[in-house]
Amino acid sequence: MNEEKRPKFPDKYHLSRKESVYLLKKNIVELVYNAGKFEGLNTTLLQTEEIIKYNRANNVAVDDVLTVVNLKRGFEMLLNDLQEPLIETSKRINRIVAAEDALFSGEIRTGGVEVSTIQGRYVPPMLTEDEVNNQYGEIMNKEISDTEKALRLFLFI
Repeated sequence: MNEEKRPKFPDKYHLSRKESVYLLKKNIVELVYNAGKFEGLNTTLLQTEEIIKYNRANNVAVDDVLTVVNLKRGFEMLLNDLQEPLIETSKRINRIVAAEDALFSGEIRTGGVEVSTIQGRYVPPMLTEDEVNNQYGEIMNKEISDTEKALRLFLFI
């Protein structure tokens, strides 16, 4: 799809850093629960809340507890006022979130990956770290809304 025909995603909200932190803290359970679905997490929303707020969970596999805890730590890292390049922040979050699952957490993937979609299997092209950095930079330097940048980065990652 060429650039002119793409839908536009304007920024709906303009939050200060303080407001963003407040929303993240307020919605941490739902954020972890929803992010966990991408990781194959088998907890319910209530179980996720118990793990996050009370450090306990009944009838939850240890691997699921670890996933919840690591996702929470990844989101909490966003509470820090980070001044490093976005790619480095992404790697640090991955180092936390994928600590138990990835062979080389916190690094750009150099092995193959396959994604199942409703249209069948998709194998994305392998990129070097320089190519990933260039793609990040290209997205971040586009004259588009922050919302659209976030969506494009999410889809790229």
